[in-house]
Amino acid sequence: MKRIDLATPPVQIVGAAWLERRADGVVPHRLPQATRHLHDLITDSASVAPSGVRIAFRSTTRRVELEMQRTLPHPTWTESEPGPATVDLVVDGERVVSQSREGGRILRIRNRDFRNPDVELVDGPPLRFCFEDLSSADKQLELWLPPLGHVEVRELWIDGDAHVSVVSDRRPRWLHYGSSISQCGDATSPARTWPAIAARRASLHLHSLGLAGACHLDPFVARYMASLPADILSLKLGINVVNLASMRERCFVPALHGLLETLREAHPRKPILVISPIFCPTAEDQPGPTLLGEDGRFVAVGDAEDSVGGALTLRRIRELLTREVERRRQEGDRSIHYLDGLDLFGEDDAMGLPDGLHPDGPSYERMGERFYDRVFAPGGVLERSS
Repeated sequence: MKRIDLATPPVQIVGAAWLERRADGVVPHRLPQATRHLHDLITDSASVAPSGVRIAFRSTTRRVELEMQRTLPHPTWTESEPGPATVDLVVDGERVVSQSREGGRILRIRNRDFRNPDVELVDGPPLRFCFEDLSSADKQLELWLPPLGHVEVRELWIDGDAHVSVVSDRRPRWLHYGSSISQCGDATSPARTWPAIAARRASLHLHSLGLAGACHLDPFVARYMASLPADILSLKLGINVVNLASMRERCFVPALHGLLETLREAHPRKPILVISPIFCPTAEDQPGPTLLGEDGRFVAVGDAEDSVGGALTLRRIRELLTREVERRRQEGDRSIHYLDGLDLFGEDDAMGLPDGLHPDGPSYERMGERFYDRVFAPGGVLERSS
């Protein structure tokens, strides 16, 4: 076996804005280093979770080994135990092989104050994944990293006599921005998040900016997205705005147009798809913020009567997104489109929300299939709305 350098070609760490070099390995970050001073704790934590990040290369190797260390945040007030880390090997963009390992580090969170968290780091051994019995033919290999937690990639090994080269990925590029429901921390495995499933079916190169708790239409995220190559852009907006009660209607609508203007200036003719929130029973008609209750389910605790003063619910956000996208289309931007999030996950799917907010693994897989059917398949949103 021979060790492959993780930070230089022919290996590429796809979906990362930059790599933080450490003594034992590299940590991929999904937002630029230059914007880190603008991150709050939630944004910083979400941006270092490598959802959609994968190690890509071509090789004739029959065996691939990966060593990494994962640090998983774990609230001590929940009854569930920290789950295993799963890595997917995707071969030639189609075949998915999953492996799960127990272990790694646990960041135990003892309070609910994200401004001044009380945490304890419990150390654990690094995790090693081994994928064997691969074809000896030259093939594209992608190792998809866990979508939840902080990951330090340490070592990559292949057969000593194997050829290795850079992946030449000519697929159209899909750039997606969203919340935890796009980061998909509870997905069955890293390559089975709903964006990854839809991208694989449509043969697209996915760049995921699903940022748990941190999708607030931030200008620095918009500027970063504008700097990236993209053939298709999608924005799944609204749930985090309600979760943190971070905006009222007066600010949400201009912030939406500011995000769209920034992207449209950089990508003047590329399709932009605006996606409204999926179903969340507690926040449909009740404003946020939403808090995690003692029963392990999220509950919206805002004042319902405050809606008349501009406090936002998911139902109102869907109305606003529908109206504002149609307004831009009427003003001449025929490359902007709208998708109702209830088409991906509606009230009939509510049993797939273990905590009342986040879908479970099978639900994310159904969302990926539905997204492909409604957006990328023949007759989908992008085709019929053009």
